[in-house]
Amino acid sequence: MDTAEVGRDAGSEAGPPPAKRQRLFFLDGLRALAALFVVAHHMYITVYPTFPRNTGPWYLGWLIYGHFGVAVFIVVSGFSLTLAVVNKGYEFRGFRRFISRRAWRIIPPYWAALALSVLLTVTLVNLKVHDPVSLKGVVVNALLLQDVISNKTPNGAFWSIAVEWQIYFLFPLFLLFRRRIGAAATAVGAAIGVWIVYIAATQVSAVHGLLNLSPQFAALFVFGIVAAGVVSRPADPDRRRVPWGWMSLGLTAVLLVGINLAGTQRVTDDFYLVDIAVGVAVAFGLASLVRGGLARQALETKPIVTTGTFSYSIYLIHAPIIFVVWLFLIKPLGLSGGQAFALYAAVGGVIVLASSYGFFLVCERPFLNRRASADRASRVAVEPLGWGPRPLRGAVAVARAAWAGVPLREALEQTSL
Repeated sequence: MDTAEVGRDAGSEAGPPPAKRQRLFFLDGLRALAALFVVAHHMYITVYPTFPRNTGPWYLGWLIYGHFGVAVFIVVSGFSLTLAVVNKGYEFRGFRRFISRRAWRIIPPYWAALALSVLLTVTLVNLKVHDPVSLKGVVVNALLLQDVISNKTPNGAFWSIAVEWQIYFLFPLFLLFRRRIGAAATAVGAAIGVWIVYIAATQVSAVHGLLNLSPQFAALFVFGIVAAGVVSRPADPDRRRVPWGWMSLGLTAVLLVGINLAGTQRVTDDFYLVDIAVGVAVAFGLASLVRGGLARQALETKPIVTTGTFSYSIYLIHAPIIFVVWLFLIKPLGLSGGQAFALYAAVGGVIVLASSYGFFLVCERPFLNRRASADRASRVAVEPLGWGPRPLRGAVAVARAAWAGVPLREALEQTSL
């Protein structure tokens, strides 16, 4: 779910090399598509509540697999965090600083989303469906232990945030392996490692609980780390000749055929193993996108990139919002499945995007600005993203500048209110 600027959060005291400070905008494009895929998936299984069995139209059956959107996020996270150290021989210094920056990046918006989820459940959801909030669930989710301790979660999308947070603590170890044994051995070793965990967890009841930690995502994170090696310099001519794009397309085609033949029930039962193959395909795709091409240009179109900048907010708050939309706006109409889904996607999609952007401005963007200097914070604060009426943008800019410690008079002058 990470939307951090390239080269800013990988724990290196010296910072990224000058040539790599720019943002790779196609990463935002990927995050946008992955987040919207997850939203569409949750809408689909709300209208057709027989998951993992697909009772909707066959041509929308692919929306059953929203889980793979999370897999994309994990690979992209490993990729983007590694870019800061890829040209330093994968040397990692300052773990304490790294984990602190990661905490400031993801936890405050996460806690805000948790509070919003509880509020919507208590005030609105319970008017239609008796779904009381569990105090244990709130505490467990607040501590990011929902994959360790069984609980009644107030937001079904939160499970992956805990998984990614825990993976961050393994990041230095993964970089050490990458530095000592190389890319191929690290990737293969990660795949073998999670395969061994899977065999042990399915055969020995005492360790079955390990599957709740989604250990396969650690391998996906490693695949992202390895894929980041394609941006190292000086560029390796042999590496440029590797057909990463065709490899990604080929593996994706095999996966699509296999998934279609296996059926939704079998695939969802084997998400653990399928995730690994999906992670490899995504990693190959990232390596290809670094080189450019039509796919990268499509991912870097302004609407998609803009959506990607607040994709973390979309992921955090979409679940309770679309459920409220369903309960109060769509379900009472009594429409057929196809009609209900079409209206749900149209109305719910607009509401999710608008509310997520507002949430981003209030609960996420300030913590991005907080890490910058006062001058940098004030300069960014008056340039939200260019969306919305000018008075609203100005008001948000003033509030964010105040958070960054910029004098009110200076903030007002910069916003031209």
